[in-house]
Amino acid sequence: MRGGEVSEGGYIQGAGDDSEAWACGLTPPLFWQHGEELLRTQEDDLPTLISGLLQGPNKSSKAEPILIKPTSTLYVGSMETKEIFGVDSLISCGEGPIDELQTKLKRNYLHLKCRTGKVGSRDLRNELPKLEHFFNTLQKPPKKLLVCCSTGKDLALGVALAILCLYANDNGVYTMSLKSHF
Repeated sequence: MRGGEVSEGGYIQGAGDDSEAWACGLTPPLFWQHGEELLRTQEDDLPTLISGLLQGPNKSSKAEPILIKPTSTLYVGSMETKEIFGVDSLISCGEGPIDELQTKLKRNYLHLKCRTGKVGSRDLRNELPKLEHFFNTLQKPPKKLLVCCSTGKDLALGVALAILCLYANDNGVYTMSLKSHF
């Protein structure tokens, strides 16, 4: 379907790239924790198993940021993780900035205005160039940089990937200079 998405080949309807349509709420940590059981389960039984895992005792009510390896300082999380102690830099992806953190962190705070869902990923493409100014104004590499969005699974991961590609070497150490341009 030409023109549906920005790509050379166009958008492919039914390509299976919409995890919210087929993952039934399964998260990467939950998958890795129960991977063997999930892989042994018949396909028709997976939604029931996943539903049980999501309601199970291992589901934490406290949102925890996830460290992005190979770095020791880049984390992703949901908006619920924004108050994590020790964060000295924050990038938020959402409708509006987080005023109290914008005031507190000043130049160590970046807001990328993005809606939710597929339109949010389109918004993110337009907002990513702001990373260059953000990293150029940092006085030193962040000790703990949190990238958050409403779910911690969508836009935040895209931003973290861009940061890794543009500002980190193969060992996950910030280079603080652009490797390439958008």
